Amino acid sequence: MPIYPVDTRSPECLLLTETAVLTERRPLDRAKLWGAAERDVITRLRRHALKAWGLPRSDVHLTAYWTVDHAQDSDA
Repeated sequence: MPIYPVDTRSPECLLLTETAVLTERRPLDRAKLWGAAERDVITRLRRHALKAWGLPRSDVHLTAYWTVDHAQDSDA
């Protein structure tokens, strides 16, 4: 499985990385998933790894580092 580096300062890079992971085929061999990102991104990636790929929860290590403040973003 490829490694997708992410520049967390770039929302565009984060979106491209999320899309790349979500469109990746299920790993044939045992795989581990590790990452940290915005809360909603982590939720989608974790759900995909557990349900679509069938990875055991013990092999999925994802941390939500921050949350986008949608109310604040809409005021800008």
